[in-house]
Parts: sequence; C-alpha cells; structure tokens
Amino acid sequence: IGSSAFLLRHPADRGRSLGGRAQAHAEVDLGDCTGGLDASPSSPSSTPSLRRLDFEHAGVGRHSAASRPKLRLRLASWNVLAPNYAMAKSFPDVDPAWLSSKTRKPRLRQVLEALAADVVCLQEVQHPDEWQALLGEMGYEFAFAARPSRQDGCAIAWRRDRLRIVDQFVVDFDGAIPASSQHTVQSRFARRNVALVVELVLPSLPADLESSKPSRLVLATTHLYWGKEHEDVRAWQLQVLTDAMRSRMENNGLAPLGSSSRLLAICGDLNLLPGSASHGLLSSGRADFPRGLRKVEKFLFDRDVSKAARPLRLLGLDATIEPEDERRQRGDGRGTCEGSPAIFVRALAEGRVVVSASRALLSRRECPPGSYFLDARRCEESLAEMCRALSVEVSLDRLFTRCVKCNGSVSKLERSAEALDRAKTFGAPQDLPLYECVECSQVYWFSENLGSASNRAQQQVHSLLRRIAGEPPPPSADAAAVELGVAGNDDDDDVDAEGSSTAMALAAAAAVVAISDISAGDVGSAEGAAAFLRDGGGPLDLGLELRSAYEDIESCHSGDSSCDCVTNSKFGFHGLIDYLWLSPALHDGLVARLQVPTVAELRCEAAEPGSGDTPL
Repeated sequence: IGSSAFLLRHPADRGRSLGGRAQAHAEVDLGDCTGGLDASPSSPSSTPSLRRLDFEHAGVGRHSAASRPKLRLRLASWNVLAPNYAMAKSFPDVDPAWLSSKTRKPRLRQVLEALAADVVCLQEVQHPDEWQALLGEMGYEFAFAARPSRQDGCAIAWRRDRLRIVDQFVVDFDGAIPASSQHTVQSRFARRNVALVVELVLPSLPADLESSKPSRLVLATTHLYWGKEHEDVRAWQLQVLTDAMRSRMENNGLAPLGSSSRLLAICGDLNLLPGSASHGLLSSGRADFPRGLRKVEKFLFDRDVSKAARPLRLLGLDATIEPEDERRQRGDGRGTCEGSPAIFVRALAEGRVVVSASRALLSRRECPPGSYFLDARRCEESLAEMCRALSVEVSLDRLFTRCVKCNGSVSKLERSAEALDRAKTFGAPQDLPLYECVECSQVYWFSENLGSASNRAQQQVHSLLRRIAGEPPPPSADAAAVELGVAGNDDDDDVDAEGSSTAMALAAAAAVVAISDISAGDVGSAEGAAAFLRDGGGPLDLGLELRSAYEDIESCHSGDSSCDCVTNSKFGFHGLIDYLWLSPALHDGLVARLQVPTVAELRCEAAEPGSGDTPL
C-alpha cells in the first residue's frame, strides 16, 4: 500500500488508488439506514474497483424507526483533485498513469454514482463546463465559484428532482482584506481561496410535520488554506464566511442563521485537525488568538535595515538585528535557502516581530504573522507608522535605557576605581555620571556639547516622537533623518562616536522637549474579521455553534498517529477530516455516514521472503 495512495478496505484493491483525493459523507434526517452501496465492479486486474461505500449508523439519532418520517437528505463532500495538482512529485507512490485525466474521469463518475448523494460539495474543480455536463447527465443542477487567478474552484450540485435553489453567492476571502492593510498582512491572508454558498428549499414533508420542520438548507463549501503554521488564516477565513452568510440573510430580510426555519451545513476541504483553534471555532463558535500587532515590545530587524533598529533602541525598545551568518544563509530572500529562513525561526522562538524592507522575504509562506514591511526610502516616517500601527508604548521613563550597539540594558556605572579605569578606555570624562551596558560593557555619558553625539541622539528621538504623535518633524531634523537612513549591511560596531573612541552619548530624558508619554493606539474593542487583521489576532466569534458529523471519531484522537482518521490520499495529511459541519438541528437527524477508517485499521502486514513481517 503506497503511503500516498488512498487506502481501500477491500483486499483486492490493496495498493490501488481512487480517482479523487478525499471524501467525507453523511446521511441526515430520519429513516432506516440502507447499508452499503455497491458500485459496478470492473476487473481488479485492469482498473481499481470501488467495491463498497459502506454507510454506518452514526449512533446519534434521536428517533426510533417507527417515529422516523420518510424524508432523507444525503450530503457528500469531496476534494476531487484538480488535474493541475495531480503531479507525480506530489504523489510519488502513485503510478503516474493513474494520475492522468483519461484514467481518473470514469473513476470519478463511478464514485459519484455510488454515493447517490442529494447534494454534492466539490473542491478543486477544474474545467467546470465538463463537470456541469457530467453532473447534468446524472440529474444534478450545478453552481461553481472560481478561485481568483486560478483554474480551479468550488462547486455544489443538487438533485433537480428533489431540491430547488433560491439563492447563491460567492465569498472571496481576499476581497475582505482592506486595501490599507500592511503588505505582510495582505501577503499572509490573501490566499486566493473562495467559498460558495447556496440556499436550497427542502422537499415537502408530510402534512403533520410541515409546521415543525425547517424548510430551507443553507449550504457552504470551501477549500481553506493549508499548512499548520497558518491556523490564524483558516480561522479568519471561517469568520469571513459566516459574516458574509449572516449579512446576506439580514440584507434579504430573511430569518437569521441558526433559526428554526433554516438548517446550516459547512462542507469542504477545511484542512482542520481535531483540537486545533479553527476546529474549536466551529464547534464552540469562539476562538482567541494572541494579538501579534498590539502592544508590540520586541522586534527582529532584517540585517539589511540594521540601522533602523537603533532609533528604537534609543526609545528603550527591544530591537535585535539578524546575525550576519544567518543573513548569508538565506541568500537574496527569494527562496534560495532551503526550509524556513533562520530569521523566521528566531522571531517565532523569541516572540519578535520581523521588520524588513524586502517584500520578497515577507511574502514567503513561512513568514510569521505580524511581520512588518519598512519603507527604507522614508525610514523615520515608516518607523513612526510602525509604532502607531503596532500600538508600541513609548514612555519617557525608558528612553535611552538600551545600548544602541548590542541592544543590552543600560544601567548606572558604579564609581569604583576599577570601573572608572575601564571607562577611561572609552575616553569617558571622570566628572560626569557614567552609564554602562550590562551585556557589552559599552560606556555612555551625557554631554552638553551641541555638536556631540548626544545632541544628534536628542534630534533623532525628538523627531521620531513627534512623528509617532502625528506631528510634523522639527525643522532641525535634517541631520537625524540622514542618520536614520538605511546604508545596507553596516556592522554593529559602527556606532556614532564622540571623538574617535567614544560610543554614542545618551541624551538625558530631561533634555528632550516635553512630550507626554505616547501610547500609539489602544487595543480596540471591536471584534470580527477586520479587527483580527488590524490587531494581528484577537477574539473571533461566529455567532453560532456547529457539530461535526465525525465528532465522536475526533474525540478518540489521543496523539497516537495510528489513531488518525484517513480521509485524504495525500501523504502527510492523515488526521485531517474533510469535514461536514452541521447545525445542531441538522446533526440531530444524522443516522448514517460513510465509514472513515483509522491508520491502524488500514495498516497491513506483508510477509517478504527472509525478512519476516514488514508493515506497509
């Protein structure tokens, strides 16, 4: 059994692959389960046969067989694997012949016919005209939503003899990102994913049940962005989707989602793991992410903009610089290094915001959330904008409390003979208060000389504080602006000196013009998708609770990979369930679902001559 092949339950099909990538199915409402569905098997020696699609009782039905009405609805969700993505490098253990459209098309149809679903949600649908023709022949109506700048999209098909559509719309997640958002926010959240939402009128119910049963089904299908490091993106996309559905209902003067007259299902390739934040958002209706763009205290500067870290250090902020060897390893920032660049790994480990003037670097998939693009052409102004956007708290109490050379903390130098002798090596005067970096032992002092480094530091701080406060810079800020410019890969030792051997003098806080403590914006009270982007996290609230058709299987997940569910043929994606999430009223009617095996159930022992049993 290939590790990338979809593992079937029938021995004759061992090692063969279905035409699609992943399936999840449920049969809802009330009625006796019909058991399995037999496809028309072809010769197992020539093509892989779909022996059975076994539906099992879900064990959550609330009604006895005698009380069940004669209404059923079978839902199916399937990522059918777009031809553009059916590449041998993505499925190394699958015979390339099985990835060809010519081979896969009849198998796809065979599965759809065997499912016999009333509603089918499909993802990675390419060539929608061909799909519409195929499903039309099978008795389905068809709606399609294309991904922007992509050749595939999502589709929903429903049986025309049972269901009638009354509304449909597309949710473009990228369109929900404000144009004024930071470059890193746009590059992280703009993933060209869409959702398709339809509202269907359910078939007529017996007269005695007509007044108590919902008559509408709101159904959404989507393919959320993948990757374990993008949990925030998936959660935000779910918020955008439910906000769009709620807004549509309100604008049309219809009953809200979750009302007694509307059933709701969200089906699709959601790339969710049980226990993840996005999973919890759907099941509980709420999730909370740390605000990565509020009250930021720690920064990590790309070495190419190392000089831009020094003004923040003058403000007393923790601003480190990318080590030189790590800068060399990542090359030009356009993906020349393997794996995640060390600057991203370091930022995540230390809880820092990456600051860079490289759009290529910040557009990489591994870029941590909250990273900030610095416009090097107007460095001081861009730094001020960053402080405002990230709600950096600027306080006069901590000005000049960090070493501009190494970012260490600065404290008052004790007046011992040994310390004074050490200060002499920096050319420090003996009659002024002296300060020392606790990390690199750099010595600092205040100077009243208007041409000294102290004066230049005052100009830098004065100008930057005014910009943060939204005021124009002082007329004398020209020199400061020059010193804030980006000069490429400067060494940290190139610190402003007083004379030839002294480091930049620290200006006294009292010498700075009287500017009140600046808090560049407080955390807003607004919640929702827009606030989530602005704050780099925060609370999300769907305003509804849903239940997974596979919730009992998910609850058995114990961290043992052998217990992971298998609904996906792509290696490395075991444990992901291509979900059907149902509103409580709809979930109460769940009577059967397609079996979802675990890795352990699919693991086989193959005896090789002379080697004993070898697990496959």
